[in-house]
Amino acid sequence: MAREYQNKEQRRYILPYEVYMQTLWCIRDYHRLKDMGSVKAMAIDKALDKIPPCYRAGIMNNIIFRDRYLECAHENTWKRYKQRFVYYAAIGLGIFGGDLNEGYKKDHNRHFTYSTFHSALRLPAILRNVPQGISPIKGLR
Repeated sequence: MAREYQNKEQRRYILPYEVYMQTLWCIRDYHRLKDMGSVKAMAIDKALDKIPPCYRAGIMNNIIFRDRYLECAHENTWKRYKQRFVYYAAIGLGIFGGDLNEGYKKDHNRHFTYSTFHSALRLPAILRNVPQGISPIKGLR
């Protein structure tokens, strides 16, 4: 049986291991829940709506039937959307706290200013307060 891993680069979407596995098993039970008309099935559908349409069937097949990803996109792309889907499903199912719309921004809008980038790296204050375009490190601009 294949192991389930979470991508550590997407820190916003990392779940505790127990929550991640519990959510996967709820998603694997999707067809039975759908036949019963369960609220959980509607929560899974709502989380699936947050994923681009071209990846939805492949992600569901990967989780439910443990099928391989299709070759139309790189494996890392599939894993990225799978992790986001599981995260939103965990919130919708009530397994993980948080708002379903919280943190839902397009990831390609990651623009850092000089000060936010350096404060994120937790550099000493003397390096964070340097004006933009001037490097405190000798030989860099």
